[in-house]
Amino acid sequence: MSAKESSQISYLLDEFSSSSPLYPLDICEVNFGSAASISGLVFTYIIVLLQMKVGDSTAGGETTTSTAAIPQNVTQICNCTNATAN
Repeated sequence: MSAKESSQISYLLDEFSSSSPLYPLDICEVNFGSAASISGLVFTYIIVLLQMKVGDSTAGGETTTSTAAIPQNVTQICNCTNATAN
């Protein structure tokens, strides 16, 4: 490894190991703590929406509360399934 490559790797390691916050679009400061908090909030919101969707689905007039239907409901929410009838 040449001296130039070694200095570039050293610079990149220093750059990525620093704990300075990010400034997306220079609007706000996002550090690791706030990013973890935001991702937890989004994940919780998605789980609540899925639980509401499972609770709303009906099978033969009764409410389905089983979590086994979550993968099927996720694909329906994402419009990943073929919605046309045969």
